[in-house]
Amino acid sequence: MLRFAFWSLLFLNVALFAYAQSYLGTSKGSEEERARIKPQLEAGRLVLLTNAQADAAKGAPAPAAAQAAAQASVPAAPAAAARALACIDVGTLSAGESKRFESRLASLNLGERQSRLAVLAQDVTSYLVNIPPQASKEAADRKAAELRELGVTNFFIMSG
Repeated sequence: MLRFAFWSLLFLNVALFAYAQSYLGTSKGSEEERARIKPQLEAGRLVLLTNAQADAAKGAPAPAAAQAAAQASVPAAPAAAARALACIDVGTLSAGESKRFESRLASLNLGERQSRLAVLAQDVTSYLVNIPPQASKEAADRKAAELRELGVTNFFIMSG
């Protein structure tokens, strides 16, 4: 009986290894995943900038002569790629952080050069804390008084 269990587990491990290494062929799911990710990369639209070009893009608008010199040193690229100088993903912000960030971002006067994707997220506004059972009703009342002193008013004593 033990031999049978050993050989069946060994066979199952070998079969799972062969499947994971795609020795048994590729699965349809991986092909769909590659097809889904490929248009998201859009490597042809990326333009590499030199340090001088990046510094010039960060700084104030350059005078016409300096701007013409900078454009002459930039390799030929599509017009849409030339306009996009940076791609920055800020991440998920809470409602308060989002308002502060937008007020600071407004000073940059980006206008149409920026885009925003609002993702519905739920802010955590409360927590559930379970205090272990107390020895008696009086001990529970003392713990409740302690919570009131700390400023916690929303609590419930479970009896029984």
